[in-house]
This record gives sequence, structure tokens and C-alpha cells, in this order.
Amino acid sequence: MPLGKHSIEIRFTVEPFGDLKFTVEDSISAAADGLVRIPRSNSDNYSNEIIQERQNFVEQFSGVKLNHLTNYSFDHISHKGILRILPV
Repeated sequence: MPLGKHSIEIRFTVEPFGDLKFTVEDSISAAADGLVRIPRSNSDNYSNEIIQERQNFVEQFSGVKLNHLTNYSFDHISHKGILRILPV
């Protein structure tokens, strides 16, 4: 797409709501100087290393220590099959 302001519109029908329309405007610019970007990895965006890097980024950007997001609230290994015991 060329540089400049662009509008994207999506229209769809959903039962029971009927016809819906969603419009978004954004722009494409040549310079990315000064933009804050969330860390990501093209090779494995779910690796422990990139997750840790994103958590550090959020802490530094927000100035808030992530106490619960960085740890499991339960033993995730022993509860691996928990969804199988819940009724469907």
C-alpha cells in the first residue's frame, strides 16, 4: 500500500444482529523513528526468551512490576489435563 492515510471497512451479517460494519483508519509513514515497539521474534514468537523480553518491556514501559503474569498461579504440569475433566 502507498504511504498516507488509509481506511479499511469490513461489512458482514451476523445472526441475530443483522448487518454490521466496522471501519478503521490508520496511516503508513516512511519514518519509524521514535516508535515504541513490543518485542517479537520472527523465528519463534512463543519462546521463553521472547516472552521474558516482552514481560521486561511491559515492566519498563509501564513502571509496574508484573507479579502474577510472569508466574503460574497453579502447578501447570500436574493440571495439564484439567480441561478433560470439566463437563462439555
